[in-house]
Amino acid sequence: MTSRVLIVNRSEMLNDVIVNNLNADKDNYVTFDNRYFTVSVKLYFCESASVSSIDEEVAETVEALVCVVDEPTENFCEVRTKLEELKEFLKEYNPEIRIVFLNKDSTEFEAQFLEWSVDNGFEFIKLKSGSDTEGGIMGDSEGHERVRSALECHMWPYAIMKNSKSSENTTSNGPGTTVDTSHLEQLLNELDFEGGDFDAMFSNMGRIKTAAASLPDDERKRFAEKVALSFYRAMGGDDED
Repeated sequence: MTSRVLIVNRSEMLNDVIVNNLNADKDNYVTFDNRYFTVSVKLYFCESASVSSIDEEVAETVEALVCVVDEPTENFCEVRTKLEELKEFLKEYNPEIRIVFLNKDSTEFEAQFLEWSVDNGFEFIKLKSGSDTEGGIMGDSEGHERVRSALECHMWPYAIMKNSKSSENTTSNGPGTTVDTSHLEQLLNELDFEGGDFDAMFSNMGRIKTAAASLPDDERKRFAEKVALSFYRAMGGDDED
């Protein structure tokens, strides 16, 4: 069975842009091959009004939902209405990765999109002005590159795991399976909680949640404690308090 990324937008031309930037093949498959696993997932394109009619067998394979905002003539209220149409799908199928991607380098409605994303458990990503691969606030890429990075960070079902040379960062996740947690430590190191930009920190909570989703309860709690401590430090707290 193949996992899917549901791309919600209204432009067929933009579909081609997304396919190219995610390095998808002619059949809309994207391969993620990193130090931990390799997996191929399929891009599935749909308008927001048609999400409720997606075949159930397809919907059950959706692990990621990317809402692309690329409507310069629409105001925030109009786009928000389209985003609200997705709530029933989210409630029923609960994809772990949720992204609002603003495919414009600036907009007067950016703050509203960010607030909506945080309130509804989405990561907010906007197109980086100039180079799309420049370093972002969180010490990571932005724009299309950030979308790909968020997808690659997910522990996809049916991924083929690679042997880890390190055993100290590996934990059991049930009989016959292991989960390498070293990438979570690397993730915390990459996220710059000392920058003082709390909107950016909260918008990246989706990435943190996605990264920890595959962990057993004990490991997830430990990771949550480390995230909370990082936020505490960003607010000026002392480790000894």
